Amino acid sequence: MSSRTQTFSIAILLFCIALLALATGLQGSLVGLLASQADFGGIAIGYIATGYPIGILLGAWLVPRMIEEVGYIRVFAGLASLASSSALLLAVFVEPTWWFVLRVLTGISTTGLYIICEAWLNASTSNRTRGRVMAVYLVVTYSMMGAGQFLLNVDDGSGYIRFLLASVILSLALVPITLLRIDVPAVVKTPPVSLGVVFRASPLATYAIFVNGLAQSALFGLGSAYGVIKGIPVWWISVMIALPTLGVTIVQYPLGMLADKVDRRLVLLTISLVAAVAAFLAATQQGSLVITIMMFAVFGTLAIPTRSVALAHINDQMESRQMLSASSRLFVIYGFGSSLGPLLVGALMQSTGPDAFMYFQAAIFISVLLVSALRMAIGPARRRSSQVKDAIATWHIVPRQQTNPAHKTAEQKGRSQK
Repeated sequence: MSSRTQTFSIAILLFCIALLALATGLQGSLVGLLASQADFGGIAIGYIATGYPIGILLGAWLVPRMIEEVGYIRVFAGLASLASSSALLLAVFVEPTWWFVLRVLTGISTTGLYIICEAWLNASTSNRTRGRVMAVYLVVTYSMMGAGQFLLNVDDGSGYIRFLLASVILSLALVPITLLRIDVPAVVKTPPVSLGVVFRASPLATYAIFVNGLAQSALFGLGSAYGVIKGIPVWWISVMIALPTLGVTIVQYPLGMLADKVDRRLVLLTISLVAAVAAFLAATQQGSLVITIMMFAVFGTLAIPTRSVALAHINDQMESRQMLSASSRLFVIYGFGSSLGPLLVGALMQSTGPDAFMYFQAAIFISVLLVSALRMAIGPARRRSSQVKDAIATWHIVPRQQTNPAHKTAEQKGRSQK
């Protein structure tokens, strides 16, 4: 593949990913916003928000098997149609149980779409450029998720327009990726690694990733509901949810560079401390909307990258051949935390009030701080030559194995042998 063709392919893939992130950002907050306005109740809202991370877990397990059976392109087309249809049906069946089911389907489909996009993106880059390209990938993903929050302000008197908009965006993401001529990566099997091995390698990283799942699922699943209950106008709710994702695009790489130079556990301890303080100040701030939103933004900006730093830390403790399988296990831990977060926070908000949302966040990051301090007191950490940016490049939604042009016809060969 020539340099110009490679650049064009990467640009098209990033455009497709941008559309996926834009629709995902809009739909996630829209469901929480409308569920709160429909007075479903905190427990029901948390139940609905749990559907998406459950779908992520199911998608991470089902989609690779689907790809083995029918290939990347067919799976992508089917999942894009499923995601688009689910967005439309949310507007038709405005009821908690239906919304939970549809959010599970959305989680399955969008996870599969990200799997395929990441595999193709890896196949389109060389070892020399992969780290930088994947850094751009993360910036595009988080910035477009943030941009999706502003689509909450689209005038929608009928209640259908914003769901229709999300469906159209998801459908448009199908167009470039199905028409693009690009090498299809092969599915490469790696040695299995158990959860016990992962935990023993780094209890801190394992726990931090679990907490990150708790925090992120509550932040994006219930953040808009928190804003409605607090009486924050919709425009400011969209700003409040958008700022953390936009902030991550600024701090992600500098944090990675810092964690390459000092003990990663110290970085986890520091950002957990600042995140916990910001969450506590947001919970106790009653007079100023601006300060509340600022503290919310600071919290989210630092809470989200804890996953990348934790992954880099556990990467230091394991052999490189184990990392793909270990990352899969860590994703299960993250998904388990994501499934629990909305349920716990929704129940707390219903029983004690909306401020429980940020008190919960403060408490769980204080716990990460304490575990970090404990692990540092036990002894020094072992470090291999891998870097945070390499860990970020190999694990975002689900891990993908590195591919090369030799895999160009692997899918076609697999079909001919069946």
